[in-house]
Amino acid sequence: MKYLDQALNGLGRHSEADQIAANLRRYWKANVRSDWIAKGRPTQGSVHSRLILNHHNDYHVLAKQCYEPEPQKDGVSNAHFKVLAFPKDEILLPHRLFKLEETAGMFVLNEHVNEEGSVTSPEMVVRSYEETMPDIRVVAGHVVEFLGGEEERSNGLLHKAIQSVASRHLPVTYTKLDTTDNKDASVPVCDLDVAESTVSSSTSFHDIV
Repeated sequence: MKYLDQALNGLGRHSEADQIAANLRRYWKANVRSDWIAKGRPTQGSVHSRLILNHHNDYHVLAKQCYEPEPQKDGVSNAHFKVLAFPKDEILLPHRLFKLEETAGMFVLNEHVNEEGSVTSPEMVVRSYEETMPDIRVVAGHVVEFLGGEEERSNGLLHKAIQSVASRHLPVTYTKLDTTDNKDASVPVCDLDVAESTVSSSTSFHDIV
């Protein structure tokens, strides 16, 4: 059923995808939740993948929905969505974790940092949605926009640095990293679990989100 949800999202049939996801959460609540609680509410098994976006040059962006709101370590907020950005080149870039969190009726997209196998408090507020919970596809798109903005800012700083050096008439040598030829840049929707297992095989990041 989860693959059907992902496939429908990939085809742009969002209302059908949302209905499948709602059915999946109802099934989980009726048939899985009690065993999940008995196991101590493990993080793995508390979410289901909804869609993956490959619009960014450097990252695959994977959006997951919690089966039920997940209490956070601050004791006051609950996470509804988790968005993972895992790099197409794992040597050069870090894994990133974003959460849509609700606090006192307000919805905020935060970036979290991974330190020694634990998820810490938010590192940065990415966007606020006030009192209305946004669509998961909108949240995933905002993560892509945020990552793209970082790339533009980074390129802008590089350009300014080159101009600064050139203005002093000094020789300039630099290398621009290009990941656009990465053969793994396109991940089919139905191969989502393969993509996730690739991440978890090289890092504990998948296990703690």
